[in-house]
Amino acid sequence: MKLAPFVVVAGGAALVLWPLLATAGNPGTCYQLKPGMRYEFTYNGPRRKIKSVLGDCWNAIYYLEIYDSEEDDWRALADPEHDYLESGSLFAVMVQSPCKICF
Repeated sequence: MKLAPFVVVAGGAALVLWPLLATAGNPGTCYQLKPGMRYEFTYNGPRRKIKSVLGDCWNAIYYLEIYDSEEDDWRALADPEHDYLESGSLFAVMVQSPCKICF
């Protein structure tokens, strides 16, 4: 009988945490990109290197631009391998070959 409260609490915690653990590490949405098309995305995730966000598409990039709200214009990146995307960043990409991007 002393274990009953522990079992109830552990069971309740498992029910609450299960959806969080089941989706941990899974990408939110994936997009299949085709060459010759410009794609614009709003990144809504934790601060990450752009190379990490682009994943498989990194090697297929034809061009990559970030929207600069202060200048109200698109700009190329100075160092795309080391620059970061913040949550809410708007970026545009065009690829040379088909690839999939997930974030």
